[in-house]
Amino acid sequence: MARQNIPTLPEFEDEIDETDTLKRSAFLLGLVMLMLCSSSILLVLLIMSPRLIPYGKVAWCQPQCQGLDLVRVDVTNSWPKIELDSLDLREAQLRRTVLSDVDMSNSDLTDANFYKAQLQGSDLTNAILAGANLREADMDKAVLAGVDLRGADLTEVNLHQADMSYVILGGATIDGIVLQETKLQGADLSGLDLRGLDLTKTDLRDANLRDVRLSGTDLSKADLRGAELWGANLYASKIDRRTRLDSKWKLVWEVINESSVGRDLTGQDLSYAKLTGANLRQAILYEANLQEVDLGGVDLRSSDLRFCNLTGSSLGQSNLSEANLHQANLRGVSLWRSQLIAADLSGADLSTVRIGSGNSEHQTNLRGANLYAANLANANLQGTDLSNATLISVNLSGADLTDSNLDGADLTQAIYDDRTIWPAGFIPKGAIKQ
Repeated sequence: MARQNIPTLPEFEDEIDETDTLKRSAFLLGLVMLMLCSSSILLVLLIMSPRLIPYGKVAWCQPQCQGLDLVRVDVTNSWPKIELDSLDLREAQLRRTVLSDVDMSNSDLTDANFYKAQLQGSDLTNAILAGANLREADMDKAVLAGVDLRGADLTEVNLHQADMSYVILGGATIDGIVLQETKLQGADLSGLDLRGLDLTKTDLRDANLRDVRLSGTDLSKADLRGAELWGANLYASKIDRRTRLDSKWKLVWEVINESSVGRDLTGQDLSYAKLTGANLRQAILYEANLQEVDLGGVDLRSSDLRFCNLTGSSLGQSNLSEANLHQANLRGVSLWRSQLIAADLSGADLSTVRIGSGNSEHQTNLRGANLYAANLANANLQGTDLSNATLISVNLSGADLTDSNLDGADLTQAIYDDRTIWPAGFIPKGAIKQ
């Protein structure tokens, strides 16, 4: 039988030492690898932290992110992607933030600060931006359809080719705003000062442009079909053959910006227009509709205004001397400081008209005017010069003639009542009290 080779004690101890050494080496190697991995993870975290921190801020606060601070953050190229739609972002700090092509639709951004933010192509559909600071922001091609911008600061904002359909801009600050080729269909721009702006190729269809100041504004190639231009100042505005404008407002533009001396405007509808700056001397406005038109300071000398509807219009400081206003409707008209010397107002309805001020320096001049059978019931005629005027058969019931000049006026068969106020000490000879 062969003899087994049994290791001696020293040899056995050598084998144990080699095993321990291998184990220690493996352990040390594993420890080194773990440290390297940890270092790598820490390095990645350090590198990613500028992106992860903003992401964490948004992820942590959703959907109530009021006052969120993302100043100078590049949201556009963030990873993971930062979602900003349908959030409460009131008073958010987004100064100089890169938000190009970012979706912020349906978010409440009231009083948010977007100073010099990059918002090119961003989607802000139906967002609330009331009171927001958008000064010098770049919003080229941004979508702001249905956005509430009331009271927002849009100073020097670039909105070139932006979609601003049906936005509300009441009370917004728009100094230096860029609106070239912008879509403003159905937008509410009422009362804004758009003087001198370049609105070439701008879509203003169905927009509310009530009382908007457009003096010196370039409307070349703009589309204003269906736009409401009540009280809008179109004086010195620029249009061209490619400007689309409803026929009524095209006529208004022509009346204001082209010579209208002697122009035949018989039966034309110019209601609610602002015609200040127009020259309508000797113009024929027979049966024209001039309801609530602003004719302040307009030259209407010798014009034909017979049977014209001037209800509620402003004729302050206008010159109507020798104008024919026979049977014209002047109910509620303002004639403050107007000149109506030798004007024919026979049969005209001047009830509730506003003429006088009680200040001799601001008298309305109706000296020598023909007011035969005119209706002046409840009219305010304080301080009015009616010297040598024909007031035969005039209705003065309830009229206030305080401090008026009635020297030489013919009051034969004029009608008055207990409410009529005459100048102090005046005796209405020939008039009939009812």
